[in-house]
Amino acid sequence: MLFWEEERHKYDLCISQDVLDECGKGDSEVTRRRLELLEGIRMLPVTAEVENLASIYKDLLKIPDRAKADCIHLAICVKWHIDYVLTWNFAHMGINTYIKLREYNDQHGLWTPVLINPEDILPEREVNL
Repeated sequence: MLFWEEERHKYDLCISQDVLDECGKGDSEVTRRRLELLEGIRMLPVTAEVENLASIYKDLLKIPDRAKADCIHLAICVKWHIDYVLTWNFAHMGINTYIKLREYNDQHGLWTPVLINPEDILPEREVNL
């Protein structure tokens, strides 16, 4: 949460409707807070090209139906040359996924974003023991 509260303004963030949909699920107070944090962030469209690439990724990466939004996130970042996919969900988007994604994209001349946890890009903080 530290990234979203203190660091996000240092980056040119973007989201898709899928992100808003995901963040709108769950406990109403938590949902409200998540959606507040996303206000004003640039929205990228889900085009036919994005949907087609997401379908390819779903098969290639063996992503289950319940996580197909992950493929949309990846495809949007590839299409629009976004540097990072920020995620806490590494169940389907871990290192093995990244390796397969990178190989496929390299073979097809496509951009590959880095998959990263938002907390991993926080600046070093001094710890007082």
